[in-house]
Amino acid sequence: MTKFRDPLDDPRAPVAGLQLADVLDLRAYERVRDDYRRQIIEHKRRRRIALGPIVTLLFESFDTVRFQVHEMARAERIVTDEGIEGELDAYNPLVPDGSNLKATLMIEYADAAEALAPYADYLMMNLSCPNTVDGRDFFADTGHLDTCLTALGEAELQLPVFLKVSPLGGVEAIERVLALDARGLWEVVRKEDISMCGFGPTIAMLTAAKLLGATSSTLVKYATSGDISGDRNMVVGYAGVTIS
Repeated sequence: MTKFRDPLDDPRAPVAGLQLADVLDLRAYERVRDDYRRQIIEHKRRRRIALGPIVTLLFESFDTVRFQVHEMARAERIVTDEGIEGELDAYNPLVPDGSNLKATLMIEYADAAEALAPYADYLMMNLSCPNTVDGRDFFADTGHLDTCLTALGEAELQLPVFLKVSPLGGVEAIERVLALDARGLWEVVRKEDISMCGFGPTIAMLTAAKLLGATSSTLVKYATSGDISGDRNMVVGYAGVTIS
């Protein structure tokens, strides 16, 4: 678990992608996670190249991808071989094969937040990312959201940070969000065919929030487009929810 296989550090090291045997089960991973995470943070530090103040390239390796697979399995409670193999299929394309380089382009939300904090009363992060290509899919990955929220917490900003996911498509969906019930939200949106912008990011946010210790929620305000237009035959609903 602690030995790195890195084609940049050792070009002779065989890299054929992650295999099922490379992934520990959840209990075994939990026992070594803290130490392994510290090693991976240092490992990643040597593989980052900054492209300006808030954009970074992270050159992937066998172990950076292995860590991501373990974190995804942990966040989503994946315990079957079939589930792990699905994660391997998704992440193995990021493992360099010894004849190429693979890199992930990362926007450093925490650095941007620290730069803006002295000039702001609060910060808002739009998880729906409607104007960004693949933005919603990015935060539907709970591992990405967990990493982002952890970095924001470590930044010690000393001001509120709001997560924006809008709009919600129905009262049933809002009730599941208020209950911090990611699975229930998935089921009710599918069952009731609710049109919900930011569905994936909301599932990811609820999952990450529970993992980070959230226990309560508050509906700040709910409104619809009919409140303004007067036409309630077909409306778009919006809800503001705080989670702590």
